[in-house]
Amino acid sequence: MNEQEALRYLHRNYVGWLSLGQWEPERSLPPGTYPQSGEWMRIEWRFSTPLDAEHWNETEQLVANCLQTVGETWALCDAGKVSAVVMANCLSGLAQRAKLWVRVTDAAEELQQFTGEPVASFCGQVCSTYRELANDHFAELNVWWTQQCVLTPQERRAHRRKIQNYLKKAQYGHISGYVVRCMQRDESNNSNFWFWIPLVMESLWMHQRPPMATLMEHLDFQELEKEGADALALWIRKTCATLRSTVETEDPIARVMDSIYRDCSLPYSQSNLAEGLGLTPAYFSRLFEKRTGVRFSDFLTQARIARAQELLRNGGKLDDVAAASGFQRKSYFCEVFRRQTGMTAMHYRTHWKEMDTR
Repeated sequence: MNEQEALRYLHRNYVGWLSLGQWEPERSLPPGTYPQSGEWMRIEWRFSTPLDAEHWNETEQLVANCLQTVGETWALCDAGKVSAVVMANCLSGLAQRAKLWVRVTDAAEELQQFTGEPVASFCGQVCSTYRELANDHFAELNVWWTQQCVLTPQERRAHRRKIQNYLKKAQYGHISGYVVRCMQRDESNNSNFWFWIPLVMESLWMHQRPPMATLMEHLDFQELEKEGADALALWIRKTCATLRSTVETEDPIARVMDSIYRDCSLPYSQSNLAEGLGLTPAYFSRLFEKRTGVRFSDFLTQARIARAQELLRNGGKLDDVAAASGFQRKSYFCEVFRRQTGMTAMHYRTHWKEMDTR
């Protein structure tokens, strides 16, 4: 083992010691092991259930790959979490803080896709020395970012609401202009544009759920550092153009149908669905009937009855079947079921039970 490999091994174990709560592991290692310059941050991605040990190495490498543009990274997987320590000459600058938020969020999505388990990301404050990591107090990723952001909670909510209104109306081209105007009004600090990156990403994600890879495709931190707000506006325009083209190529009615087929128990309403697609209820109704040949209410009822029949064939109780099919009251479910099928739900279940015993 050469010196470089030995140092990497020591750092990797330091991550493990920190995650287990051993506050002064440097006492167990030779003097001079830890760099005296630069800044540090410890990050954890925690899972709801323990991960399969055979995937630990892959998760460690995945985290290291996601954070390699931020700084040198050592990662360690330990059952229910992945821990990492990141070191760079400067992590406390605005650009690096924004980059950290983006990369840690990207890593969370990648980990979730790879493991199939939901992830909650945690970040600590940036530390000026290696030893300070031991006393780092974790904060949830978005809580940590909120503490760094110069925008007040009220300002962030107002901006997010405005951006999402543009998205609902499919006015993607208005978003970059809105952000530029807001930044021009804020003359206190020309570098405040960095705080718009997570805010815009959150707004776009909450509306359309695009993968992080799509949101990061045109995000060039080197250009942002050189060109500032102009590069930010360019990133927003390119990203919104990508999202708009994606929406235009999708069939909105097919999306609605797929959602109902996947879970018809949700409280669907024509007005809410229309609003989510940026359409008026009347236009949504005409579009749905033209696309499917039936009215939306009839389609929803048919889907729910089909689901109820499936559950009844498996011997489900009427109360449970009604709720799982999207009916709030059992009496109304029984009435609709008889009207749609020509027999009562109880008779239908009994009929299939007798068929199974033959």
